[in-house]
This record gives sequence, C-alpha cells and structure tokens, in this order.
Amino acid sequence: MRNCSDGVPAVGCSDGVPAVGCSDGVPAVEFMTMEDDFKIEEGSISCPMLVVQVKNIPDEGMDLHGELPLRNLDLEDDDRFVFGDALLSFRLHISVARHDVLVKGSLNATIQAVCDRCVETAPLEIRCDEVFHRYKNEAEQPVDLTEDIREDILLALPQVFLCKEDCLGLCPKCGQNLNLGTCDCTEDEEEPFEEEDEKQDPWAAFDNLKLDK
Repeated sequence: MRNCSDGVPAVGCSDGVPAVGCSDGVPAVEFMTMEDDFKIEEGSISCPMLVVQVKNIPDEGMDLHGELPLRNLDLEDDDRFVFGDALLSFRLHISVARHDVLVKGSLNATIQAVCDRCVETAPLEIRCDEVFHRYKNEAEQPVDLTEDIREDILLALPQVFLCKEDCLGLCPKCGQNLNLGTCDCTEDEEEPFEEEDEKQDPWAAFDNLKLDK
C-alpha cells in the first residue's frame, strides 16, 4: 500500500468514505456512495462512483485501480445487452497539466449479450484500452469521472455480436438453433434453383416489339 508524505495511507477511508491519495490528510480521490457497498482489499478498491479532488493530486500524478458496479453508471438492461451485477474493472492515471486534469487508462467488464444470429445469450467482454479524458479545471473543483466512464462503456458496445465466430444461427423456416442440432427441414422444400438460361428475361417483350420504319 502506497503512503503519503504525511504518513497517512494513500488507500484508506476518511469519515467512512474510501479514498485514494491524500495531502495534509485530505483524500485526492473520494468514492461517493449511495449504498455503502464499497470494500478495500489488497489495495484494490470496489466502489460505486469516482470524484477526483483536484487540488490534492501530487505533481507526479496518481494511479487508481479497482472495481465499481456497472449498475452505478446508470446502465440499464435492454433487448440486446444485460449488465446485471457485472463489475467494471478500471486502471487509471490521473494528472494535472496547468489548469487541466488528464485521465488516462483502461476499462474492462464482462456482461451478457444476445447473439444476433441465434438470439442466445452469451458473455461479452468489453475492453477500453485507450481511455483519455481532459477536464478544464481552473478553479480546482472536484471532477466526477462517472459520466465519461459510462460513455466509454456505451461506445465500446458492438453493433453486431456473435456468440461465437462460426455461429450457425437459426433455420429460416422452423427457427431451430442450428448450433444445437439439425432440423427436419430439407433442401427440396426450398424454391427450385433456376438456371441462368431458364430465367425469364425482363427485356424479352421488347424483342418482339415491331416498330414502323
């Protein structure tokens, strides 16, 4: 566990709120909670929301890592993605450049998603390896990272999701999941294939058209 210069732990609690980094006993990052469901374990932080106390970030910046429930990012389940009780893992580096606060790092989470071929639910790993946010902060006001982290997750969701690369999907006639087995539909039930020369020529009527010279 990293310690601050004044001997106060860099990862700890202040008035019942977990904190990371401190200066003169004031935490640099506070975890604002509505449900008191945070925990600190082996330097890894599990918490609902992030608020950075800019004036207390050291000159060299600070590293922040841990987990927070995706439900606390106001992410709601829909007909394609199920967030449920999934946790978001984050590794961030926070620094101050002049009057700006810079946040860099990565995010990772695993949720459930509906396959676009077979409509079965399967795990979907969400990765954001190049998180970057810049905040104007001339007055050194606290910066809440929650909304931007939420946007990072939403932008990382795929437009098309497959439970596996070679998903066979559903039979177009009976709806059988072909990943689980074949169905009773046979090829001869399909419309007969027409050879090129047997197809009706849409311009044939013009060939028989007689024009007066």
